Parts: sequence; structure tokens; C-alpha cells
Amino acid sequence: MSELCENNPNAAVFYPSQTSSELEQAPSLETINTLIFLDGTWRKALKIWSLNPWLHGIPTYRISSNEPSSYGIRKTKQANSLSTLEAVSYVLELTEQIDSTPLKRLQQAMQAHWLDSNRRTNAK
Repeated sequence: MSELCENNPNAAVFYPSQTSSELEQAPSLETINTLIFLDGTWRKALKIWSLNPWLHGIPTYRISSNEPSSYGIRKTKQANSLSTLEAVSYVLELTEQIDSTPLKRLQQAMQAHWLDSNRRTNAK
């Protein structure tokens, strides 16, 4: 993966690093052909970021909007934190003008299933 992305001038990482730029202000979104999302808890995403210094040489973007997360399974103290699915959904809407409603419904269904499973487990 690192070889593929390091030699690709049109690759980017979606991660809110200290040097990341606002995706909405990117000068040429249409030139990005490879976008890497670090999937995991915030702690795991930070570990992935830290253990892969080759990512630091690729342009890095974050979301600048204050779109609130509807993901309620895991919590973070970081402002404007989105789940990976929410981030992918937002980026698809912004860059490809794709209606991401099905992805948002999928996340809602996943959360409902998770909450229902927890209720049943706790009721035993």
C-alpha cells in the first residue's frame, strides 16, 4: 500500500492531523484518485497514523464543517469527530455529489441492532 500511495501525486489521507487541510478548501478535489481513511477507534487510528510514517508525506485532509456525528456506539472528547462511515459519506457527497442517504441509514440500522443486542444481553 505504501508504495502505491507514496508514488501517487493524487493520493491523500483523510485524517485530522496537525498539518491537515480542510477538505472543503482543497484546490482540486477532482485530481484526488486515492483517498485513505484510517478506520478504527480514535485511539487505534492515532496508532495507525503513528506507526506508518509514510502516510505523513501524503497530503492530509479533515472536514471543516461542524456536522454533528450521529454515531452513538463509541464516544470521543474530540470536537467534530465522525465515524469512518460518516466521513466516507460526507466525502462522497462533497467530491462525487453522491446521495449518501443509504450509508446514513445503514449506520442507523447498525446502531439500532447494537443497542437492541446490548439491551437483551443486559436483561439476562
